[in-house]
Amino acid sequence: MEAKPVENRICHWAVYHISRNSLTVLFVMKLFHARSLATLSSMKLLKNSFLLLAILFSCHIDASKPCKKPLIISFDTHTEPWSYLDQDAQLTGLDVELIKTIFTHMGCELIIRLDIPWKRQVHWLEQGLLDIAAQASKTSKREMFAYFSEPYRHEYIAIYIRSHDLHKFNFMSLTELPHLKFRLGIRRGNYYGDTFSQLLKTTLFKKYMNIAETEQDNFFKLIANRIDGFIGYPPGTEIDLKKVGLSKQIIRHPMPVINTGNIHVMFSKKTTLPALITQFNRSLDTIKTSGEYSKIIQKYNGDLIHAEH
Repeated sequence: MEAKPVENRICHWAVYHISRNSLTVLFVMKLFHARSLATLSSMKLLKNSFLLLAILFSCHIDASKPCKKPLIISFDTHTEPWSYLDQDAQLTGLDVELIKTIFTHMGCELIIRLDIPWKRQVHWLEQGLLDIAAQASKTSKREMFAYFSEPYRHEYIAIYIRSHDLHKFNFMSLTELPHLKFRLGIRRGNYYGDTFSQLLKTTLFKKYMNIAETEQDNFFKLIANRIDGFIGYPPGTEIDLKKVGLSKQIIRHPMPVINTGNIHVMFSKKTTLPALITQFNRSLDTIKTSGEYSKIIQKYNGDLIHAEH
């Protein structure tokens, strides 16, 4: 993707400051009409506000059309029920259909790439090479380079072990794992919630972490006894285990599932404007009110995802 021209970056800057300082602009306009511009500070405030408004006007920004170009997003093809290929090799899934429906309501076109690794997606979004990313957890680090939508679903994690080890590992929380010398498989770049992030800062907990590129890598590491368990996402992990014929050998540990928080759509600050996120949130509310949201959730057994937790 080509770098944004200087003029476009100036437009982004103007919109940002107008949105952050809307009350200031209104105050200045009142001063102008009241002819109360006696002080030097008032004169400077008026001058700066008019400069912002002039830049904004010159950008020809039309708030009714939030998308000026097709937006680039990537989806995995092997994370059922969220995004995967159906029997006709067509991309489908809970997240895919929800995101496409919302952007259709907005009048926006999507360019969909497939199977860009998550860590690379985040990096490309930071660089402006990717416009949006779904299935995103909000973190302070990511907020430095991305805008976040309102949450469109929740996410949970669980630990999966070999079925014959069910009585071997008796734990009920992540904090117990290091004392059991439990070798835990995790996926590179994934966010597993605040509790896990804090534990990962401790030397003892980090000592027993084993990083994999894909969830499927963890399946076979577990079978090969290279790890004692791994973190997965129910019910998607169960679906994947069944597909590869490992649903009897690998099971979910009885430790309660962990709510890792809300899932959002992430927007690159280098290629999108705050108005786009506002419109996205409105469209999300619209499909919830109309019943479209519930139909999509039920279509992919999303009601069961929420019910079991």
